[in-house]
Parts: sequence; C-alpha cells; structure tokens
Amino acid sequence: MKPSYPTRRTITNVDMKGLEKAFLLWSIIFILSLACFQEVSASLAMRHSCNSPCLLVANEKHILALDYDNKSVFPVVSNLSFAVDVDFHYNKGYIFWCDYESIQRSNMDGTNITVIHNDTYCYGLAVEWDSLQLYWTGYHNKTIMVSDLDGNNKRIVFSSLSGPADIVLDPHQGLMFWIDRGNISKVERSTLYGTQRVTIAVHNYPYSTGITLDRRRKLIFWLSQWNLIESIDYSGNNRRKVFQRDGVNFFGLTFISSDLFAANWWWLSGSFYRLNPSNGKVKSNVTIASYWGNVYGLVAYDSALQLPEITCPVLSPPTHGTRYGCPGNLPLYNGTVCRFTCNNGYVGSGSQVRRCQYDGIWSGQNFVCKTLKCPTLSLPRNGVLLGCNTNNTEMSYDTECRFFCKEGSEAIGATIKRCAENGTWIGPDLACPAMRHSCNSPCLLVANLDRVLALDYDNKSIFPVVSNLSSAIDVDFHYNKGYIFWCNFLSIQRSNMDGTNITVIHNETSCYGLAVEWDSLQLYWTGYHNKTIMVSDLDGNNKRIVFSSLSGPTDIVLDPHQGLMFWIARGNISKVERSTLYGTQRVTIAVHNVTYSTGITLDR
Repeated sequence: MKPSYPTRRTITNVDMKGLEKAFLLWSIIFILSLACFQEVSASLAMRHSCNSPCLLVANEKHILALDYDNKSVFPVVSNLSFAVDVDFHYNKGYIFWCDYESIQRSNMDGTNITVIHNDTYCYGLAVEWDSLQLYWTGYHNKTIMVSDLDGNNKRIVFSSLSGPADIVLDPHQGLMFWIDRGNISKVERSTLYGTQRVTIAVHNYPYSTGITLDRRRKLIFWLSQWNLIESIDYSGNNRRKVFQRDGVNFFGLTFISSDLFAANWWWLSGSFYRLNPSNGKVKSNVTIASYWGNVYGLVAYDSALQLPEITCPVLSPPTHGTRYGCPGNLPLYNGTVCRFTCNNGYVGSGSQVRRCQYDGIWSGQNFVCKTLKCPTLSLPRNGVLLGCNTNNTEMSYDTECRFFCKEGSEAIGATIKRCAENGTWIGPDLACPAMRHSCNSPCLLVANLDRVLALDYDNKSIFPVVSNLSSAIDVDFHYNKGYIFWCNFLSIQRSNMDGTNITVIHNETSCYGLAVEWDSLQLYWTGYHNKTIMVSDLDGNNKRIVFSSLSGPTDIVLDPHQGLMFWIARGNISKVERSTLYGTQRVTIAVHNVTYSTGITLDR
C-alpha cells in the first residue's frame, strides 16, 4: 500500500521545521561535496585524450572537453569568471575563450593561460586559422572586432550593430556569419574585411544564439528559437526547419563531419543532442552532470575542420616602382594584400592591389612600371612652338615646352607646358585669338561652356574674352577692379576685363552660379552638388559656408545696398529664396513646380 503524503495545506509547523532542517543539511553537504570535487579535479589537472567527436564546451567556470561517444568529460581550464564561448586553432595548439570582460588563450592542455584582450566585452568569438586572425562580437558595445592571435593589430570591423551574439567563419570563402539580436533578430553575412554585408534570415525571437556551418555544403545552422534549429544556404535560400522539441533550451550548436550537435543550456538537467542535419532525427543523446554551470559555448575540436595554413610566394617590387603593405621576408598568408606604385615619370599597368588567395595564388596580374609619356601637343591658331627641353617626339615626364603667339594676337592660357607625373600637361591650353574688340553698352557677358563672350547687342557683334575653357556656366564682374569671374567646371576663375591674367580663385569646388558683391569685395557662389552657398574675398581667401544642406542651389544674385541675396533652390518644388548677405533671415519668396528652374536677376 502506497504511503499517503500531506498536501501543502495539511503540513504542520513541526513538519515544516523538520523539512527546513533537512533541506539545510542537504544543501550544506551538496555545496561542500561540489567544492571538494571541483578543487580535486582542478588540482589533478586532468589531461585526457578526447576522441572524435570531441566537443569543447564553455560552461561559465570551465572550458571542458566532452568525449561524446565515451560519455566522458574533463576540464581543460577551470576557475574562470564567466566563460561564454570557445574556439581553437588546431595547428597552433591554442584554445581561445571569452571570460567576462576578457579574451584568454591557453595551450590545448590548458597550460600557459594568457590574456589576449582585457577590458573588452566578448560574447562570441571565432578563429580564422588561415590568416591567424581572431574575430569576436561585443554584445554591449555593439561591435565586431578582429586582431591577430596575440591580440595585436586590433580594429573594428563593424560598429553600431543591434546586438551581435554568436559568430562563425568560413575562411575558404572569405566570409563571416553572425547573429544580430533585437526585436527582429537576424543572421547576417559579410566578407572577412567587413564588406558586402547582407541579411541572410530574420526571425522574431530576441534571444537567438548559436550558429555553425557545414562548409562543404555551404549551409548555415542556427537557433532561431530556444528549441528550434533552422538551416539556410550561404545565399539566403532554401531555409528549412531542422529540429524542434518542447522541454529543451538549446544554447550551443556545432557541426562536425555529418553530425550536428546541440547543447541544452542547463548543464545539471541538460544534455547534448547528436542530430542528422538532413532530416533532424536524433542519433543519440548524452546527459552529463559532472560540472556545475550552464552551457554557453560549444565547438567541435577536430583537425579536419581547419585546413593547413596557405602561403603565397613573395612578390618582388616592380622595376622603377615600390611594393608596400606586405613583408618581403615573412610568410605571406591567405588574405595578405600587396600594393604597388611607380616612381615619378613611370606609369603602372597590371594589378596595383594583389591579394593572397585561399589556393596560394595571388589575385590579379603582374604589375609593371613603364616610362610615362604625355600626349603630343597641338599648336593653337596663331601659335608658335619655341622648343622643348627633350626630344620633341618623346614627351616624357618633366618635359617642358615653350610657346608664343604671333603678332596681332594675344596669349590666353599657358605659354609654358610641363609633362606632369600623371601623364597630362600642366597648365591650360594656349589660345592666340586676335586682339580684343571694344564692346559698347548694352554689352552682355555670356558664359558659353568653352568661352566667355562679349556681346555688343546693338551692333550685333560678338567676340571671345576668354577661350578654351572646360565648362563655363556662369559669369559676373567687378567694374572698378576690372575683373571678370566665371564658374569653370570644378573651379572658379578670374581674369582682367580683356581676358588676360587668368587666375584660379578656387579649385576643386562645385560652382553652379556666382555673384560679385562690389561694395565689400566679396564673391558668392552656389554649389549645386554639395548643396551649399559659399563666400570668399575676390582673391579666394577667407572662404566660408553661408548655407549648407540646401535642396539644389543654382543661380544667385545680390543687392549689396539692401544687404540681401536671392537664389533659386531646385527640387520637386523649386523655390526663390532670400536672406541677408550674412545668411540670416532666410525666407522663401516664391515656389513653382518647374524642376529645372534657372536664371535670376534684379531690378535694384
């Protein structure tokens, strides 16, 4: 006959006191036994062999080795603060793990423990065994970082992520995959250099963790929920459910050979599942309760998972050039990048950047440096070549040629041209137009792409003031100073009223429209592409931004007596705007729906 047990409501005070004493005594015995067991285990420094499949486990206080088939487990490293992930480099004989705010390393037998990184929040880590790099995620600072295996050359690969957790690499494909936690968690992929980032899969479980690869079939396995394992290919296709079961809380996940291993988070009551990754069937299930702590990280330890390091042959510097970025007397591992440049007077052909690939072959083509030559100079009409300081047919780097204009014409442009190191001639092309004509009022200055023209309106005559320009799109003047200003492609230039003494006022600036403030000797211009209005003096000094982040500023006009400027801002709804010359009191004067509105003037 089964004994009857009192319900919660029928337990007496005496019963409760007895139970409390029994529970207290049991707790003391259990804690002392556990402490004694762990101390003895640590002092013995057990160095057992671990047959394949051998699993390395991070479970808070230990890095453990689990000989799965023999159902035996032993500590590799003990007395840790909070170990949450683990990985290894087989040929180097290293184990790496995240331990609270540090990343540590030891030999495979747990000796020679070294702190690789201190004061770093590490959640997941992965070893790139080819180029000897260590990648890790910073869940709290939202980064993915990388350094070499000794902790040097640390850099940020990604920042401002949502919540990067577990990470895994495929060095042969040059790829990394990681879980980014959030309200909508994601599996993401990029190159090992942080380029070509894409989202592979999304799911709505915010605490997703655990990711591994079948590198041969190019498949990703990850825990999209606490009890659900899914897979997808590297391209983000063929997503499917592999395994799901109630009553488990998976945390670690690893792939080896043709098996998928998943660890239940709770070590004391948990277990390790060996699954068929194709159909999700459980091949076996091992429950081990020897060590206190939750399972946070899991990786299969096997030489077959890490191919030998690959090196490329040394690349010699090109003749008349320089190699940099890669050593000439050290092994050049996969991922090493060599760059090449040519000396002044030489131009390169081939691949200027070459990368050591996974097959030990350099990417790209051999880089060579050839003698640089400038194109043959053509004589302008009414122009004469005086001579060059080298063979006139060679035109190599630093060749200097001199020109002059015939009587009755004037020189516009450079009378001395020098072959520059980029294979182009320095200085604007020379033009020798006939002497200037007078222009009676009303005289109109016209910006006509390759020229600035003067139009004598009543006499219906026109003549060039400045020629051989790149793309003159606006013009203005200062009468008393005798200056003409114009926008010329990416520069603002100035000349005398007769087109002589051409000077670049601003270089490498986006200019669409300009206007001269003749009282205070200031030059205003609009930058259509960089969305600005800027100002400087007439010599190009004291440049500053008046407005930025405009819609599409084009033409501009000033009223210095009123202290005002007006301009057109292009957009879906174009506007005429006004402000003071100092950029204050900005208002919209008119709006219109002509997208390409241009042209503005004043009746002052």
